[in-house]
Amino acid sequence: MNYTEHQARQIAKYSNKGLNATEIATLLHLSPRKVQRVLKEQRPQATAPALLPAKAKAINYIAMGFTYSEVAKMLKVSKSSVYLWNKAHRQATTPAKGCATHKIKIAPSYFAEVLTGRKTFEVRQNDRNYKNGDIVILQEYDTDRHTYTGREITKQITYILDSPEYCKDGFIIFSIV
Repeated sequence: MNYTEHQARQIAKYSNKGLNATEIATLLHLSPRKVQRVLKEQRPQATAPALLPAKAKAINYIAMGFTYSEVAKMLKVSKSSVYLWNKAHRQATTPAKGCATHKIKIAPSYFAEVLTGRKTFEVRQNDRNYKNGDIVILQEYDTDRHTYTGREITKQITYILDSPEYCKDGFIIFSIV
């Protein structure tokens, strides 16, 4: 082995947070090949996360707890760009007066689709009285292990469909951005 156990644990930690090998290598000052080799040994079935625009990646990394400096270094952008992107995101997702914030579970497969921007809606039981403008914090929940993964993403409800023609009784479909 050409790496330490500590490095392997750090690589696994960042990989579980959704970083790809190049981003992990930059953070840990390692070669991307070394990181790929460690990931292959840890999880032979691992696949690279879907490519996201730099702005979306920056917002996700900040939500995961990375500093502006770390994100700027990973994405090869200025620290001020990361700060401004995150500030704009916070302003856009801050609930208006009278709006609520809801923390809800989401399966890993659906979480990945929301993260990449392909899934822009949720089908939910309307047991929380969801309203337009409400904030939903989607928390990834591993149903096999019955634990939260620690990954979450914040979205805002922009439209609610509750027509009995399209929704089962007590359920709604809402769009999120």
